[in-house]
Amino acid sequence: FFFQAEDGIRDYKVTGVQTCALPILLRHALRQAHGQLQAAGLAPGRLLISGDLCQDESWGGYRRLAEALAESPFADLEPPLLLPGNHDHAMALRAALGRQAVLAPAVLDWGAWQLLLLDSHQPGQVGGRLGPRQLAWIAAQLPRSDRPLLVAVHHPPVAIGDPGMDAIGLQDGEALLALLRSCGRWRGLVFGHIHQHWSGWEPLADGDRKSTRLNSSHLVISYAV
Repeated sequence: FFFQAEDGIRDYKVTGVQTCALPILLRHALRQAHGQLQAAGLAPGRLLISGDLCQDESWGGYRRLAEALAESPFADLEPPLLLPGNHDHAMALRAALGRQAVLAPAVLDWGAWQLLLLDSHQPGQVGGRLGPRQLAWIAAQLPRSDRPLLVAVHHPPVAIGDPGMDAIGLQDGEALLALLRSCGRWRGLVFGHIHQHWSGWEPLADGDRKSTRLNSSHLVISYAV
């Protein structure tokens, strides 16, 4: 189950709720989302929040997020997966939530899947970048497993057709996609940042009719192996 932290949830979609400024509404959004999943007969397995975890980048904001997660209906799941976005402070995030959550960059096996969490945060910048070191780390991870791979990053690596958002996407998105296209086990990528619904498909490296799904994290997404 995926959503962008600075947005609330209504009918699995987005309303404007910022976690740091409105922690009570965040708590409500998490409860509401959990109730909607239950009503739909869906059992969430893990919570991935795709960035912009604290709009003012403050220690207090991250502590309120930690409290909201600990009190949420998702608290009994395995530790949440958190991606830093442009509205984040990496050191404060790690200090406040490093023991309570899995923070990007990270790679972990979960069920039949492998999850690759990426950090596209650039201090003082709205756009995102992975950089050569993280790209090299990604390249090293890809051949180390045969599990289907799901990738998560805050900034979209592809143009979504919105000129304003495309200008502040992932600067080295094509370099990331080039690595993933060469990996036959890549099955999907989710991102945040854009405050709207978007989905697309990428052809896999083997040239057959299979494809890989790209989604903004404002959707509840089910992936099949």
